[in-house]
Amino acid sequence: MRNQMDWLLNSGWESTNTTPIELRRVRTLTASAYLLLLLGVPYLLRAFQWQIEVRMVAIPCAMLLMMASILLLRFTKKLYPASHLAPLALYVAGAGAIYTGGGIGSIATGWWLVVPLLAGLLVSLRTGLMWGILILLSLALVHFLQQQGMPFLDLTPPDSRPSQVLVQCFGVTAAILILMSSYLSQLEQSEKTLARQNHDLKLHIQRAEQAEEDAQRAVLAKTRFLANMSHELRTPLNSVLGFSQRLNKHVSGRLQKREIDALNHILINGQRMMRLLDDLLDLSRIEAGSMTLSKSPLELQQALDRAWREVEPEALRAGSNVKLVFGNSVQVIADGQRIVQVLISILAHSIKYSVKKTINVELGNLQQGGLIQVCYYAELLSPPEQLRLFDRYDHLHSKCAREAGSSGLALPLAWELVLLHGGKLTLHQDPTGLTCFNLFLPTV
Repeated sequence: MRNQMDWLLNSGWESTNTTPIELRRVRTLTASAYLLLLLGVPYLLRAFQWQIEVRMVAIPCAMLLMMASILLLRFTKKLYPASHLAPLALYVAGAGAIYTGGGIGSIATGWWLVVPLLAGLLVSLRTGLMWGILILLSLALVHFLQQQGMPFLDLTPPDSRPSQVLVQCFGVTAAILILMSSYLSQLEQSEKTLARQNHDLKLHIQRAEQAEEDAQRAVLAKTRFLANMSHELRTPLNSVLGFSQRLNKHVSGRLQKREIDALNHILINGQRMMRLLDDLLDLSRIEAGSMTLSKSPLELQQALDRAWREVEPEALRAGSNVKLVFGNSVQVIADGQRIVQVLISILAHSIKYSVKKTINVELGNLQQGGLIQVCYYAELLSPPEQLRLFDRYDHLHSKCAREAGSSGLALPLAWELVLLHGGKLTLHQDPTGLTCFNLFLPTV
């Protein structure tokens, strides 16, 4: 029995492939249509029996509109036009009942009052309000016509009026019950959906919090591992560098050229490995929040001089021409050793990637701090590649065969150190290949 009822009310719409809201509207429309058709048959027969011409026109029109809405639902699966036909059918039936049933004040008025409720449930609140306005205007028109003396007589024979009123009461009540059950089922379904979504949201939040805790523990474990490994690697590397330096100092005169070159390669690459370990250890400290800065007044010109002395041998080997231009003296509050480290990284990178072997370094005094600009011509980089220069996990690998006096983590570390100072390190490149590092450090 339940399957047959579902088949009848669903009008061919599969519950598994239909959203709950659409299925509720289909069932409400179908139930309202069947109710009007069920009540319309005896009304139509009585209209012919009593020769009430208005009812003989209004009732068939309403029934045809309702049948058209059901056919649209079943064969075209078009809910929107069918949902508009149903309130129209009910409006036409109500108009005929009011005109031939005594006008305003009779039970026939109840059909019109149901129209906005049906339209609101089937289409939208806006549509229901529009139908409500139309009903109010129609009631006002009927009242005006009554005041002007136009008769709205009850054409039902006197001996049949009690049964006719009973049928109308039954129909209006049944229609209201159908709409009320649809509305309440919608509320119940919405509450269940909301409760289920709240439950799912709580589970997602719990999983997200757990995942965040796991990620934090993993990051801390990774940081500790990197710090420990950096310390562990420094010990054997110091031995390698120490003995290589002693060997180079005491026995280099007794070695052949190939052996001397091999020894120099050991020293150069060992020093590069040491710088990489130092940078890795510093990044681990920054990530763990244990990096401490010894801030004090710092003249940026002096910091640039110190950085230049460190990279000058590399610039000479690369044949680069570095021009230093100083404006007014700029003093900032910073960790001098770390700022020099940042400048060395920027200069070393510029020497390595300069294609015209000319690098301009300019120090300027801004209102809120000092700006150091390092400009040179280089190969064009895409915006993602420019961002990767400062990415500690996915930094841009070298495109140049020349060796530079910095590790692959030098620029990411420089970017982090500048942030710790409250400054900003950016890269700008124009279409001609002119590349500029802009290092801003606040005065306080």
